[in-house]
Order: sequence, then C-alpha cells, then structure tokens
Amino acid sequence: MTAHDRIAAYVRKFVPLSEEEAMDFTAPFKEVKIKKRQFIVQPGFVAKHRWWVIKGAVPAFETFFRILAERSTASMQRRIIMNLTHTAEERYHYFLE
Repeated sequence: MTAHDRIAAYVRKFVPLSEEEAMDFTAPFKEVKIKKRQFIVQPGFVAKHRWWVIKGAVPAFETFFRILAERSTASMQRRIIMNLTHTAEERYHYFLE
C-alpha cells in the first residue's frame, strides 16, 4: 500500500471520497523517508510543510499529547461550568474536598 493509499484510507474514515477525489486530494503529498532519530523540525526552524507520519513512533506521541490536551480541555470546561452554576460557598466546599 502506497503512502497516498494510506492517506486516502485515513481520510475515508471521516468523509466519503471517490477514487478521483482521493487521487486529487493526495496528489500534492510527497513521501519523504526520515532516518530513525532524525529530527523533522529543530529549534529556530521555520516549518514550511506539514508532515503526515505513515509509519513510526511519532503517532504514539501524538496520541499521548492529544489525550492530554483532551483531558485538560475537559477539566477546564468542568471548572468553567462549576464557576457559572455554583455559589461561592459551594465552590469553596468543593475546593476543600
């Protein structure tokens, strides 16, 4: 399976694509192989491209950080809702717990 096929298969999980649409969508993508432990971006480097990882350890890190971001967002939303729906005294008791 080529990189273009993998990208099209991933996108099809979210939206239906005809074969022609998939070819048009994936045409601008270029496959680049990166050596193990090679950095894609470095400090002070201006990213001119977006990277799509087909195979390797990066997806595990992306998943980890996505989960952390989702949990952080959910926690923030709970705090906002609590601040809007509870009295100061109720919030204080919740804080003590």
